[in-house]
Amino acid sequence: MTPSDSVAAKAPPVGRTWMVGNDHRAPVIVAALDGSAPSRCTTALAAGLIKTMGWRLALVPVPLTATDADRRGRLVATALDEHAALIASPATDHRSSGEAAAAACLALAACAPCPVLAVPLARDTEPALSGPVICGVHGAESSAPIARAAARLAVALSARLELVHVAASRENGAATHARLPDPFSGRTWRPLESGDPAGRLCSIAESEGAILVIGAPANGEAEGEGRFAATIITESRTPVAVVSGGDRSAPAVAGMGLSAVAA
Repeated sequence: MTPSDSVAAKAPPVGRTWMVGNDHRAPVIVAALDGSAPSRCTTALAAGLIKTMGWRLALVPVPLTATDADRRGRLVATALDEHAALIASPATDHRSSGEAAAAACLALAACAPCPVLAVPLARDTEPALSGPVICGVHGAESSAPIARAAARLAVALSARLELVHVAASRENGAATHARLPDPFSGRTWRPLESGDPAGRLCSIAESEGAILVIGAPANGEAEGEGRFAATIITESRTPVAVVSGGDRSAPAVAGMGLSAVAA
């Protein structure tokens, strides 16, 4: 029986977190289980991830009527207790619009001790897990933690890491260029300095079956600086890992250093 089958066949006792996976040293993905279609899709994807990466899954029972604050509190508390490497959360809310779900993901990422993986609702098939990890970057100081989180995820998935430069508007006719510190400084990326960067980033990820990694403001707001991240979470048809409030997570990944991924 696969992890996905186990999740579908059983349910954790009410009020108790249910762990999937036997290696107690492995990093943990935390996900809420509330019985809704978005939640089932999220737990199924998380189960697929732990099978691929050899991680563990912590399923947190959450009442379907729980408020966003209650859901955040349960997920963050479990993530802290389990030293989680990732929290998986639906990018689609069973109660309201996609914009509300994106705002909830950003608010969760702002107070979480690790990146939050926003999972889109699968209409026909589950998102592929065999593509690259694509990281959208802006500049050196703000993007280095995001690139490190993307590299760790790529290592765990044995996936290729691609850095895509989401450039600012052209200034004086010249396009801005991002620079990242070692070990990413020698890497090339695709610039997105014109048109709709959010839409183009989602399109690239969908065409390659990729997991996206993006940054978000530490305040967790979906407006202003958070509008770009909120748009990607709402529009993406592939999972989106959101890194917010600095690089606070450091999941243990054996066998390969960051330099090997970023070379």
